Amino acid sequence: MATYNLNYDKLTVQRERFAHPDGLGNVISQKILAESLRRDSESRLDLNVTLNDILFITAQNRSSGPLTREEMAETARQLLRQAGYSPQNGYDPEAREIRVDFKGQSPDIDHSVSNGGAGDTIVKHGYATSENALFMPLEYLLLKEMAYKLDSAFRNKEIKGLAPDGKLNLVLALEDGKPSYAAEVVVAAQHYADADLNSFRDDITQKVILPALGNFYDSNRTRITINGAERFEHGSPLIDTGVKGKKDPSFLYGDRVHQTGGSIFGKDFGKVDVHASILARHIAKSLVAQGVVKDYIEVRLGYKIGSGQPMVLDFEASGSTLDRIGLDELVRKNFPLDRDDAVSELRLNDPNLVLLTATEGWFGNDQFPWEKIRTLH
Repeated sequence: MATYNLNYDKLTVQRERFAHPDGLGNVISQKILAESLRRDSESRLDLNVTLNDILFITAQNRSSGPLTREEMAETARQLLRQAGYSPQNGYDPEAREIRVDFKGQSPDIDHSVSNGGAGDTIVKHGYATSENALFMPLEYLLLKEMAYKLDSAFRNKEIKGLAPDGKLNLVLALEDGKPSYAAEVVVAAQHYADADLNSFRDDITQKVILPALGNFYDSNRTRITINGAERFEHGSPLIDTGVKGKKDPSFLYGDRVHQTGGSIFGKDFGKVDVHASILARHIAKSLVAQGVVKDYIEVRLGYKIGSGQPMVLDFEASGSTLDRIGLDELVRKNFPLDRDDAVSELRLNDPNLVLLTATEGWFGNDQFPWEKIRTLH
């Protein structure tokens, strides 16, 4: 069991539902990227998505078979339908105006990426912990499960009056340096006008919160707040403008791990935000899983534009059997630090994997090649 950072006595995390405007911006960007990669595995794309009364998609794009503006707009509209938006809950996918504007990639960045270099200069972080079999922060896994259960209840109509929008927060209390109980659970769940709030809250508690928390629910100490502002009838991007990338930590590790650089969503493998984030996680997980690090490690990995080799490789670890120099030597010997090698080996331009990250998050799922544990020599 990992030793936690004892500067804290509580761990916090937030998670958005599938239809939350910010989360939906991430999903739309990944879906468009995946469809672009199906046509051209070398597609270069940097997407931004903003959702309000009008949905805006802007991009820098370089591809031998790019999606048209109409195809990008229809992809977004399909996902609005999939999210459960409708005239009944005030956000009609068919009535939305969707504007798409994309330009070609900068020839200077194209030159860098085409010659094996990074397309930007950024430092990213990867993390792993020995506290569970997925090597992920426990609070992140608990809340991810809770969010899945809430969305499943919506899709299957298991909770009367439940509408698509919402988000969740969890505060996990530590005692003697280990997770003890859920101190706070806060759920914001959109509902229809005819929902009875008492039964609505009871259904969410019994069907979503308690099953997700398991033994971390303490009937005497866990405080549950569902729709603290009472009514939550008015949701959707009309009420809360959604922006792709605004909630990246919700789909990476949660709040425990440093977050730097730009968003990981809607970008091709040439962007450091993507390949450095994934490779840093692959390194961290393998070091913990192979026993080189006993508790946890955060790997800092940075690249500069024009170079395929890292400019920064550093570590913050608890329970490491090696010092920083030893870790550096081990990593350089065993991992594909060159950008092109990482892209090829970890299949970073596989459209099916790109699409999976949109709903599953990026880490803690063994379907991803970067989650496979590496043999170290």
